[in-house]
Amino acid sequence: MDANGIFSLLLLCSVTELCVLAIPEGNDSQQQQHTQNVYHDIGVTRNTIVTAQFECYQKIMKNDKHNKIGPVCNRTWDGWLCWEDTEAGFTTNQHCPDYFQDFDTAEMASKVCSETGNWFLHPESNRTWTNYTKCTAYTSAGRVTAMNLYYLVLIGHGLSLTSLFFSLGIFFHFKSLSCQRITLHKNLFFSFVLNSVITIIWLTAVASNQGLVQSNPVSMMANNQGLVQSNPVSMMANNQGLVQSNPVSMMANNQGLVQSNPVSMMANNQGLVQSNPVSMMANNQGLVQSNPVSMMANNQGLVQSNPVSMMANNQGLVQSNPVSMMANNQGLVQSNPVSMMTNNQGLVQSNPVSMMTNNQGLVQYNPVSMMTNNQGLIQPCQYDD
Repeated sequence: MDANGIFSLLLLCSVTELCVLAIPEGNDSQQQQHTQNVYHDIGVTRNTIVTAQFECYQKIMKNDKHNKIGPVCNRTWDGWLCWEDTEAGFTTNQHCPDYFQDFDTAEMASKVCSETGNWFLHPESNRTWTNYTKCTAYTSAGRVTAMNLYYLVLIGHGLSLTSLFFSLGIFFHFKSLSCQRITLHKNLFFSFVLNSVITIIWLTAVASNQGLVQSNPVSMMANNQGLVQSNPVSMMANNQGLVQSNPVSMMANNQGLVQSNPVSMMANNQGLVQSNPVSMMANNQGLVQSNPVSMMANNQGLVQSNPVSMMANNQGLVQSNPVSMMANNQGLVQSNPVSMMTNNQGLVQSNPVSMMTNNQGLVQYNPVSMMTNNQGLIQPCQYDD
């Protein structure tokens, strides 16, 4: 068991050493591949810039004259971006170009038009200048942070491997530590060793290999301008013709289509609104008056013929109401058993409770009353000295 463990440890160390030694051997080929990729990227970037320049010059050659009053900075090509006519004293902005990997397209490049109607001149070169400093302001800091994390991970996993090998050596050296619990720890430490070795190999052989990274489909989708431009989503966003031909965009921007929209016509067409049954019911006084609900509220005859209203306002109906008759009809009240029991002296006198209270003879025969009032009954209970 111990021999097998020692053999596994030595085999793992050998594999790790071979992997580490194999990395420098491929550095020359990787460097050559990286150089080729750089030249290829430069060629792609150059073609992209030339295409953008051609499109900008076509836009400049158009005879679209501005209708702005006062001095205006003319449209121009600064070498990377095309700038439209800008009023004097204003600063125009647009997103940074995507020609280079260290340019953040979410940031904005700016160009200042002076009060005299001329583009801003840099004081050192005395030439027109565009502010592209924000395009790389945060990417440089991000690159430094990435490199710091890169070396931090390498150092951390290296220290982890050192401590794990030292712990495994202790476990295999002392025979007294050979038990089931220590075996579980050995397997756990071996898994940590494999994790650290694979992470170090991936960072040194894969992450730092520019050619391999660029051949990654995910990286190609992010960095390959041709692939991005051929993306249907990107084409829909950047292709003005496609956007204009989009039904949704046409419905929003085409005034004729908006006016022909049934919803818009119903809202803006007064004739259609007036012919709307709901609108007619609200605005047509005749229709409102002919509404059963309105007629019931405003028609006095209908209200008076309402059974509820008649019961409340018709004195004859109220008087003929059994409840009202019971309250107001003295004969009915007098014939009420409860009222008769209260007001009929004969009934009250014949009531057993009333008879027990008012009948002196019954009270006198009551044992309790007899015990209280009969002096003879109370006296036999006394004790003599």
